[in-house]
Amino acid sequence: MKFKPIHFDITVVILLLISSWGIYRLLGMFFDPTPLNGYFQFIDIILLQTRLVESLIFYHASPPMLNLFTGVGVKIFGHHYLLFFSFAYHLMGALLAMSFMLLVRHLTANRILALIATAFLVFSPALVLYQNWLMYTFPTVTLITFSVYALLKVTRTSSYVWLHIFFATLGLLVMTRSLFHLGWFAVVIAIALWLLPALRSKVIIACIAPLIICTLWYGKNQLLFDNFGSSTWLGLGLSNITTLTVSKDDLQPHVDSGRLSTLALSSRKEKEETIFTTESTPTGIAVLDHSSTSLGVNNFNYALMPSFNKVLIKDASTIIRLFPFDYLSAVIDSNKLFFSTNSASPFFRTEAKQAFHGIRTAYDLFFYGAGWSSNKVSVPLFGEYRDFRLVSNFGYTTFFLWIISIAYALIFFFRGYRQRNRDKDYIVIGYIAFVMLYIQGLSTTVEYSENYRYRFLAEPISWVLITVMIANCVQGAIRNPRNAEP
Repeated sequence: MKFKPIHFDITVVILLLISSWGIYRLLGMFFDPTPLNGYFQFIDIILLQTRLVESLIFYHASPPMLNLFTGVGVKIFGHHYLLFFSFAYHLMGALLAMSFMLLVRHLTANRILALIATAFLVFSPALVLYQNWLMYTFPTVTLITFSVYALLKVTRTSSYVWLHIFFATLGLLVMTRSLFHLGWFAVVIAIALWLLPALRSKVIIACIAPLIICTLWYGKNQLLFDNFGSSTWLGLGLSNITTLTVSKDDLQPHVDSGRLSTLALSSRKEKEETIFTTESTPTGIAVLDHSSTSLGVNNFNYALMPSFNKVLIKDASTIIRLFPFDYLSAVIDSNKLFFSTNSASPFFRTEAKQAFHGIRTAYDLFFYGAGWSSNKVSVPLFGEYRDFRLVSNFGYTTFFLWIISIAYALIFFFRGYRQRNRDKDYIVIGYIAFVMLYIQGLSTTVEYSENYRYRFLAEPISWVLITVMIANCVQGAIRNPRNAEP
């Protein structure tokens, strides 16, 4: 039986996925659930098993979807939850790969190019590592990529169903990762109303349910914790890129005058010790009352976190105004980390990184333009850089292609908008650039840490954009060769 092209391409992607999973499994890659047992993004596993609903209702540390997912997994599958998590994440990997292939296929009209690009994606060490790591990173990158494909279907078909799917995906993003704020969701809705005038009534209807759900979550946090947001550890991240870049001698006068709190003179570790050793009034809600989990690690959903978070954010805002050049220098450094290779994260198990060390080195060299080995980078501690705590391997090719492709996308978008192109691909290309710029802009201005983990969120869609750019440039050169006869 002869396959139709799309069926054949889907079959090839499935075979690529199976090959990737099998080869890396033989090399020693296994799913890593260890973040569940101590990472601050997770509710205590005992509470997930015994008081899931209550814990989620009173959860303020971050959006709820990661803990809802893991809570359901440990409650339903018990000791077999590892199999469930591994299956779910590999299913997400299949959705990501299919979305990626179809995006490149439709935007370049080149099946072979789409399959080649997909092969490089599914075998990339970074994707395999994150796919086998129980965190919100891989679900987020899958949702981002799928949202672009859903938007493509909307612009190509004006489908009401795909419009609902697109906004539902954005709602899941907001409820999965605090990086995607409710305000970001509102901006996307406004842009959709602007760029899709023929679908305005349908856009309003399609976005209303996920928008209400996300707003209710933010409203719940405002009502219970006086925080209209989905995260209460923003202040700790901001202190890394603001407070800790200034010397104590420069901070002390402002602490004495009351412009800064006494927490401004504490390192991040000391801040956490202060937060989690301060006693709070018992509420009867376990996820709020215990400053540490059953495993002895800090509970970042502790009842006092919201109040401390406000103080830290206020300190950070004051320091940005008082010491703008220190902050600007830290932002530049965080952007350097942003463009570093993202497969050398210290959070991955050593066995996982060593399983394909040579493959990682080749990818880092040829795809990211990075060096043969990573460098140790010091983090600021009150203006001094002594302790080497971060790993960095700057990708020159990644940096160059990121900048060039975004510039290309913006030109493509504005040209398509002015000409009112019927295929509406300029909307999809513009959305990719918008998401890339949003992730880079926000992640490098509020945190000084493993910023390359944020870039991974946009890596597949950036590859889509780069592939489209190269394909269109090559096609343009073929159609209009320099030496053509006049």
